[in-house]
Amino acid sequence: MRYGNIAMMNKETIWNKYLQVEQESFLVETRSLPGYSGSAVLLWSPCAMFDMSQRRFGRDRQLADLSKPVQLSDFITDKQDMLAHIAAKGPYLLGIDWCHLQSKAYVVVDRRSDGSDVLHPNRWFVRQNAGMAGVIPAWKILDVLKCEELMEQRRKETERMNRDADGVSLDVAEEPLQTTKQGFDIPVPTETQFIGDMEKASRKITPKSE
Repeated sequence: MRYGNIAMMNKETIWNKYLQVEQESFLVETRSLPGYSGSAVLLWSPCAMFDMSQRRFGRDRQLADLSKPVQLSDFITDKQDMLAHIAAKGPYLLGIDWCHLQSKAYVVVDRRSDGSDVLHPNRWFVRQNAGMAGVIPAWKILDVLKCEELMEQRRKETERMNRDADGVSLDVAEEPLQTTKQGFDIPVPTETQFIGDMEKASRKITPKSE
């Protein structure tokens, strides 16, 4: 596990020099190193009650009177608010870790009497981790899953599996189950159900106009 903070939302892009494209990304300040690319990045927001949850209820965020100590009652006004406050605020899938930004540290060969550094005459430098990672938004995963190439691959694989299963019948018609780490038996999702869950989990929330 690595922890950090969102430093920049996805309005700005990060240049992908390998694919030569501007990649929509969140910029996350985190203690992560190159090699963790491809990891899922999860979002936990304990303060969501005072922002996103209010907007989901169709209400503007309430502001407390800062001239007196802030009380929870300044924000929570009804049972619906209380349930939103005590409910879990994550983890939510923010996206996929895809890059780690680097900065240049120039080689210092001496130090002047005034304390300034003397750099190597050839301007040698080493690259160091800037502590910032780029995260591709979760909804981009859905775009990839729904691209024509992968959909065609899945269609062909489904046809192949159906051909291989020709003439084979199950003794029972029960829905296949899988057991979670907590010991619960849950149905194995179909591809349609999985895509549907991804659409729900990665949907964009458009703020209401004032």
